[in-house]
Amino acid sequence: MNDKTLHFINNKMKTAGQAVVYRYIDEMHKQVLGIKTNLQVDDAGNMSISLANDFASKYVDASFPVELFFYKKGMPYYVTAKGMATQDGTKATNEQLKVDILLHEAEYCELDEPQLNWWQKLKKELHYIQAMW
Repeated sequence: MNDKTLHFINNKMKTAGQAVVYRYIDEMHKQVLGIKTNLQVDDAGNMSISLANDFASKYVDASFPVELFFYKKGMPYYVTAKGMATQDGTKATNEQLKVDILLHEAEYCELDEPQLNWWQKLKKELHYIQAMW
């Protein structure tokens, strides 16, 4: 990715502010590791998150593939990103394990406008007719 694209994707990830983190097994199998709100993203596209230490010791390896899903209610887009996560061995606050993620692939998708139901369409038309009079 060029710098402009990387900056755009990083901006959208930071704007969403939260991500669902999956341990990526294959296209059909993903294990949810949690919803993370304290994401640190640097200018190179690398991320850092923290996992509960007891959970991480049971379900994650020293290095494992991850998928992140960035979405915030009301935002007209979402971002998915895939990469490799590695435990750096240092502890974050409250006995949580710090994990560094090197992103390999990111996808930005815009959502369609929400469809209006029949009542909303009727109300919109009535406002249009009323404005004409």
